[in-house]
Amino acid sequence: MKRLANRPDLATLVKANFQNLPIQCWQVEAGKLGTAKVCLCMKAAAEPIGTLLLAVDEVIAEGAPSKRSLTLLPNKRKKQCSTVRIRYLSPSEELREMSIRREKDVAILEFTATGLAAFRVALTAWQNGSEDFGIHPSGRKHELGAKDRTSGELWFWTPFMDP
Repeated sequence: MKRLANRPDLATLVKANFQNLPIQCWQVEAGKLGTAKVCLCMKAAAEPIGTLLLAVDEVIAEGAPSKRSLTLLPNKRKKQCSTVRIRYLSPSEELREMSIRREKDVAILEFTATGLAAFRVALTAWQNGSEDFGIHPSGRKHELGAKDRTSGELWFWTPFMDP
């Protein structure tokens, strides 16, 4: 692993195979997709989706807490994300399933085991060609933590469809 010379703000180390991925990630305007105030979209072909799956499998193998950062190639989308941070955390009062948000140009995807399992299923479906679907915390509001309740949604698109 090495530090990215052109990203001094990236505090975590990024493995070489997790750098410059041909994945588009961006935030869409509220109300265009789903019901959350923040909706992030990801668009990619099967091979880079496989790299996302590898990152998920690595954090699962390490156990909570663990994280991976992936850098993305630039794209022409408004509100694009240059980095995706996947965090695997133990359940807490704050987080029960997942939290999806964007900070500056970074997509922050935080998961407990429950949310990470749902994310992995979604990635596999996406890699197999499913598109135009999203994930978000699915528990009952009174069972969710504060981060779950304020979480955005994450939508998946293949190269053949554009939202």
